[in-house]
Amino acid sequence: MNLDLGERLQFGRLSFRKFGASDGVPVLLIHGAPGSWRDWESVVLDRDAQQKYHLYAVDRQGYGESAKGKFESRFEPQMIELCSLASHIANNEMSPIIVVGHSYGAPLAAYVAQHLAKSDQALGAVFLSGVLAAWKNHPRWYHRYSLKSLIRSLVPDRYIKASSEMFYVRPSLVKLLGEWERFPCPIALAHCQDDRLIPFENSEAINERAAERVVHFKKIEKIGHRLPHKSPQTVIDAIDSIASHATIQAASVD
Repeated sequence: MNLDLGERLQFGRLSFRKFGASDGVPVLLIHGAPGSWRDWESVVLDRDAQQKYHLYAVDRQGYGESAKGKFESRFEPQMIELCSLASHIANNEMSPIIVVGHSYGAPLAAYVAQHLAKSDQALGAVFLSGVLAAWKNHPRWYHRYSLKSLIRSLVPDRYIKASSEMFYVRPSLVKLLGEWERFPCPIALAHCQDDRLIPFENSEAINERAAERVVHFKKIEKIGHRLPHKSPQTVIDAIDSIASHATIQAASVD
């Protein structure tokens, strides 16, 4: 095993990397669009994080090491694949897990957490710079133009994929609107207030709608959208907040 690259594993069409302590709290990390497991590199290689968590960084279908085969732009099939992977991890670990999503990965993480919660396998969900508010996330002009045939050949493939995904996510965000108030597990949020790609209002809206479930809400300045790259400690702090909340809840029950 290459210590810098973790252990590479395969589940169906999905490739993922595993890092950290085998007896640590399991954490599934879902990247945005475009992206890959390497978006989480500063997080999964953090020494403190590796001592506390068993970190699983997945490449969504069509990206990174899951790029072979057909790219899936629709939201629901991706969600189903990730739910299956998350259940597989939780069953193997025999432990509930923390699900983390950045940007486009955030709504996927929300659905994965809901799925896991049905069998008490969700410890909590972390949403970072998330595409979460339906009224804030319409395909933009550059999404539309990047898919036009004359421009398509000039745009890197990963951006073509990211643009096509934005045309399918909104119905799933609308469905989530009525579910935030009864979200089945604790939530941690982090978002940069000057994020020009995914407006800060996305996280602010979820903080209001799911107020009783939010245990952590970090507002950041001057780092833009690439939160896992620019501030890995913010990511780790959000994960820590879910783990700490679970410890406190368990102690209160005992």
